[in-house]
Amino acid sequence: MECKPTVIPWDGSTTCTAHFDLKSTDTVTLNLEEVDFGGKKVWPNGPKSVTVNKQTVTLTPTNMQEDLTITIDIDDSLANYYFGKPIYKTYIDEFAGHSYLIEAKFSELNYPVSDVITVIPYNGDETDNAINHGLTLIEIGGFVRTAISSDPVGILITLGVYGVTHENDIQWILEEIIGNEHFPQEQDNNNVVGG
Repeated sequence: MECKPTVIPWDGSTTCTAHFDLKSTDTVTLNLEEVDFGGKKVWPNGPKSVTVNKQTVTLTPTNMQEDLTITIDIDDSLANYYFGKPIYKTYIDEFAGHSYLIEAKFSELNYPVSDVITVIPYNGDETDNAINHGLTLIEIGGFVRTAISSDPVGILITLGVYGVTHENDIQWILEEIIGNEHFPQEQDNNNVVGG
C-alpha cells in the first residue's frame, strides 16, 4: 500500500492505495475488514473522515489488476474519534509532530498492508498552540495567586470563570499530568505511532 502524500499538515488529507495483481489463473476475492490509523481502528464504524472507494476487490484472469483506495482526512472528526471528544475546541493540533502507521486488513491475507504518514503543524498553529498552553499555565498561576490574596472563596469563582473559557486547555494539561493512553503513544522507539 502506498499513501500520498506521506507528509501532510493537520487539516490535510492523504489517500492510500492498495495495489493488487493476480499471479495465478484462479479468481480471488479480497474483502477489506479494517483500517487502522496509529494503532486505532478507524474503519468501519469510525469517523466520517475515513472513506474507502470499495470494500471488495475481485481479481480474475480477465481482470488481473485492481486498486482499492482509502482516504483519511486529518480533521476534527478524526481527532475527536482518535483522542476522545474534548470539553472545548478540538485536539486536531495534537496530531502534529508524529508519524502514524496506516494499516488495511483483508480477510484473505494473513498480514496487513501498510504505509506510514507524518503529520506536521499547519500554518504556524503549533507555535500558537504552544504559546497558548504557556499562557494557560501563567493565567492559572495568576488566578490562583489573586484568589488566595483576596479570599478563599475567590479560588473557586476564579477557576470556575477560567474553566468556562479555557476548558480544553485545562483538560489537556490535566490529561498530560495524569497520563492518558488515547493520546499518541510511541511504544517501540521506531518513531511511528501504531507501528
